[in-house]
Amino acid sequence: MVTDDIPIFEDSKGSAAPASAPSTRRPRYETGTDLEREKFVADRLMEQAEITLEKLPASYGPDFFHTSRIVEIKCRKHAHDRFETLILALRKWQDGVYLSHLMRPGTIFQIAVGFTDGIWTLEVTHHTLPDYEIKWGGRTNQPRDSADVEPVVHIPIVDMTRISQASPWDHVRP
Repeated sequence: MVTDDIPIFEDSKGSAAPASAPSTRRPRYETGTDLEREKFVADRLMEQAEITLEKLPASYGPDFFHTSRIVEIKCRKHAHDRFETLILALRKWQDGVYLSHLMRPGTIFQIAVGFTDGIWTLEVTHHTLPDYEIKWGGRTNQPRDSADVEPVVHIPIVDMTRISQASPWDHVRP
């Protein structure tokens, strides 16, 4: 994101600051195309659940809010079955679980993933919280900065449910 030709960085809590800020800030790597793919997935979720999702500020961690759920959306450039697990930053997992727990009982933390072969989701509440493996990992092959490698939750793909055959990779092109 650029404002008056000054890159904007976010700290670990999502607070914006000019690039000259202390080194705890990192740039946002989402592109306009990434956000369009995220919106494509969000639109499918809203159609399926017959709800309206509101985009959350980056400082919250997860991407969307509804009174019945907190939603984190990911888009991956591969089929759902390429890997046995989906990795999600532990911080995103904690933020989603925590926010859903603060709301009324039964509020869902939903993770939705747009793969090349459709959209898959996982829904958890604080009553049904799975005991997933946590490891050190993340974007290890081509890290963009030191914060790309961090504790991650490994979510088994078999625990996810396909909600749409539509893929953001077929419908949103760069």
